[in-house]
Amino acid sequence: MSGPPGSGKTRLAHAIAEAIHCPAICREEIKERMVHAHPGEFQAATEANARLIETQGMAAFAENLAKSPNRQRLKQKDPAEFDRFITNLLAMSPVGAANTMRGVQQRRPPIYAHEKRLAALAVPVLVVVGEEDAGCRKPSEFLSRTLPRVRLEVVP
Repeated sequence: MSGPPGSGKTRLAHAIAEAIHCPAICREEIKERMVHAHPGEFQAATEANARLIETQGMAAFAENLAKSPNRQRLKQKDPAEFDRFITNLLAMSPVGAANTMRGVQQRRPPIYAHEKRLAALAVPVLVVVGEEDAGCRKPSEFLSRTLPRVRLEVVP
């Protein structure tokens, strides 16, 4: 599934996962460190971002987010897509973005909280991660160690 930031892709994935009683693991959450942060770390960072948006606006948040290593890599690899990302981010409602951070994102547990449930999954799983995707390597390796029927592929 694809779409601009804030369009509901991740929320839909979590709703479907909840309905079928399994954890949702979404690439963008891993990239933004939502699922593998230390307990409380992501929640504190999310609160800080919500406050930044409320006090300084979406432009300040976009400027801050654009400095992250993942976004810098996107800017190097695909400047047009980076520009689209920033344009879509700036078009978001500041109130909606801050409320989503507090009301949805902060409440998600880290991926490690699902270890027992993941270990019980009987379905085959393919985990694909890019060799340059440093933010996704650790959780991908965790999945590789935890899931009983898993194959981890690291792609160039």
